[in-house]
Amino acid sequence: MNAEREADALPAMEMSPREILVRDFEVRPGDLAIRGGWGFSQDDACVIDRNDPAVTSGLSFDARKVQSLFIQLRIYEELITSRPVGQGFAGIGWRLTARNLSRDRGRTYDQLVFEIQAFPEADWDALKAEWEGPNGHSSPEFDIDAHKAKRQQRMVRFMREFWFDITTCENLELFGIPFPWLLAGLSRGGLNAHEVSTPGLGHSIAYDGENASATIFIYDGGRSDIPDDPLDPLVMEHFEVVRNDIRIASERGIYQNLREGRPYATGNPEAGVGFLCGEFQFEAGGETRSSLVFLTTYRGRFLKGRYTGPASDDFAFEARSFMDGVAGLLWPELRPAAH
Repeated sequence: MNAEREADALPAMEMSPREILVRDFEVRPGDLAIRGGWGFSQDDACVIDRNDPAVTSGLSFDARKVQSLFIQLRIYEELITSRPVGQGFAGIGWRLTARNLSRDRGRTYDQLVFEIQAFPEADWDALKAEWEGPNGHSSPEFDIDAHKAKRQQRMVRFMREFWFDITTCENLELFGIPFPWLLAGLSRGGLNAHEVSTPGLGHSIAYDGENASATIFIYDGGRSDIPDDPLDPLVMEHFEVVRNDIRIASERGIYQNLREGRPYATGNPEAGVGFLCGEFQFEAGGETRSSLVFLTTYRGRFLKGRYTGPASDDFAFEARSFMDGVAGLLWPELRPAAH
């Protein structure tokens, strides 16, 4: 089966992509702050516009959510909504395979490549009927291996590019720290301001990837005497509070089988200590996860970070690469090593 022929690109339409998606999926215009094209190429890029009149002004604009929503809706529009009755797809899934950030003529582009997997409607209905029927998976005679083989045979796979112009939302700066669109392979979300509702809790910025996530917190805890030294007793004491928060979460059942490594400090001879670090492993959602929490101080505030991903041989490298990236934002000239 020619998958590209089975799932052609969207036909030309007089309405804009935003108008079409708002109409077909009943999303709010403010949740889809875009203009431009469908994003099949750089010239046809989907422009994420933080200055869109439908968007509430402020630093909390989350361009990543806009991007993720557009990707989902464009896939559904292409494979379901815009196709003739009975010729659509079902059982649709997608996986990011490549990403590239580029600049051209004063514009910044985020190019994502996805492998999309789907089933033609008729095949999906037949597989579902076989699975759920009287002789289906609940029957002792059901041949599950044969069913899985049939699924693989009828599944179609194809690649799609998504080009985004992120010029208006590429940069975000807080307390003199420039938070980039991508950091160690993770993409930046919006800024959460906790200070208004809870003085002392400051702000947080989330970064997410396909399997890992991280959050950076900047706050003063209501203190005006935070020293610029991670080894100061005040900071060491607060680091124990940070680690204890994870233990409390485990006691409340958020995590299971919590295991904790010995705390340590990172840095290098030129820069001194960069971060206080703690490593954890736990069960959540039926999966074993690893988490690195790190703490430092910056211009009279605490800066706390947490990186979480699947437990694997690569976790330590990936987590510390993210921490290296944060160090480069705080101390661009020294860049203390996180290893």
